[in-house]
Amino acid sequence: MRHVLSFALILSVLLTACTRGWDMPPLVIGPSEPGGDGDGPGIAVVLPEGPAASHGFGLAWNPVTRLDPFTEKDTLNVHLTGLLYQGLFAVDAAFEPQTQLCAALETEDNRRFTLRLRGGAVFSDGQPLTADDVAYSFTQARASGSVYAKRLSVVHTVSAQADGSVRVELSAPRARFAALLGFPIVRKGGDTPAMAPTGTGPYVLGRDDDGYPVLAPNPYHPDADRLQPSRISLLDARDPVNLGFYFQYRHISAIAYDFNDPSQPGIHSGCERYDYPGATLQYIGVSAASGPLTQPEVRRAVSMALDRAALCEDLFNDAGPSVLPVPPSGALYDAEAGNGYGYDPIAALRLLGEAGCVDSSSDGVLEWPEGRRTLPLRFTMLTNAEASARTEAARRLSASLADIGIELTVVTLPWDEYLAAVSKGTYDLYWAQASLTPDFDLGVFLDDSGALRVRGGAASAETVQALAAVRSAVGEDESAAARRELYRCWLEHERVIAVCFNTKSLLTQRGLFAEPTPASEDVFYGFAEWGIR
Repeated sequence: MRHVLSFALILSVLLTACTRGWDMPPLVIGPSEPGGDGDGPGIAVVLPEGPAASHGFGLAWNPVTRLDPFTEKDTLNVHLTGLLYQGLFAVDAAFEPQTQLCAALETEDNRRFTLRLRGGAVFSDGQPLTADDVAYSFTQARASGSVYAKRLSVVHTVSAQADGSVRVELSAPRARFAALLGFPIVRKGGDTPAMAPTGTGPYVLGRDDDGYPVLAPNPYHPDADRLQPSRISLLDARDPVNLGFYFQYRHISAIAYDFNDPSQPGIHSGCERYDYPGATLQYIGVSAASGPLTQPEVRRAVSMALDRAALCEDLFNDAGPSVLPVPPSGALYDAEAGNGYGYDPIAALRLLGEAGCVDSSSDGVLEWPEGRRTLPLRFTMLTNAEASARTEAARRLSASLADIGIELTVVTLPWDEYLAAVSKGTYDLYWAQASLTPDFDLGVFLDDSGALRVRGGAASAETVQALAAVRSAVGEDESAAARRELYRCWLEHERVIAVCFNTKSLLTQRGLFAEPTPASEDVFYGFAEWGIR
């Protein structure tokens, strides 16, 4: 989605894309906007000119001794890796895996795979891609310290075959294994003093004749002859002040940005904004150890009281509302499976009434019948004080629940206290968010070892069985049927209420590209087709 941001007089310096360690207040440039909430007229700030923009196109980066695509965690450099490397597959904006260096993925059981490599693929040093290179890259991606290690933990063995293919065996089936294969492929034995390992991407990281860092076209890439720009200047943006200056003065041409990251102040300027779906799920965790929240009707009523669309528009910068744990714009979403769980407070009140809830004490709070006693629908929800938008969303949910006879008290805690309380399970509900892997395997919530498993009980046997069926399903029809059954079990039995998937953004200088196609796993996805003007 394309937006044009109006030119404002306030430019707050971009934060986390540069460093998470910066705790200074954002730099404010120019007076407050007319009609704003400022206490008085601001003081204009004269900006330095910045570096010479003699080559017309620049990107931000953080200089390092050597950029390692497997261990690099600086956000600026992570975004550059999509220009330097290709994976076996690439995940598009709909989270569907598209072939890159792998021409075909063969399997009969979703556990043992044969990877047929693309013919004619060549590294930037002129060496052909081999099965040994792929096996070596698997080893690097699975190593301790790699940013890809967790998603590839299901991989058991990898071996290069004599016919040039690669065999991979998993410890358990994964139907969407291809979606996990977007990690960089590097050349084995290419460990030289170069600024980064050798890859097959459209650009190569190096220095020009004057010693300045640049990205230059990879002469062996299929798009080398038509790749534009022919040079990308890299500007040291470790200092967030520099990042703000360089972007305003057009020395930096494009910035990846997450408006839903509470640690990032906003950036307002005369630029274009292209939104794309992210894999970060906002959700409500539910304690079901005892009490009314063990009942699916109560959890469903909470879901139906959530005005997801309004929250996404007002608080979460056009995030994608979703009652399912998959992005609403992605290929895995099933709108019919989520029917009956979306915003409908009147139906929620009717649902509770049909379940036998009454307000016998006339205090405005319904009671859930449990044998000869009744339990008031009175709960607490934990939120993180540093996440102001999520805290406000919880307060709005509290007001909505009050209209259907549920009392919700929002308890806001500093991050350390919030994390400790959630880890111990001392809550009724909590609002959280987590970045999911691009295959959207729900084992992270449902497996006994799942990192996001809600404390206080295991997943239902029915849901676990449905998850196993999804992982083993072969063919589109079988996969679709298995996913629909998993979604049904998830909504009825599990203790996670999906709210929305955060939207990410690419900010570019106005009029620079004809049609950018950023994706969650690669902000420069399909860069050769963007049509630079």
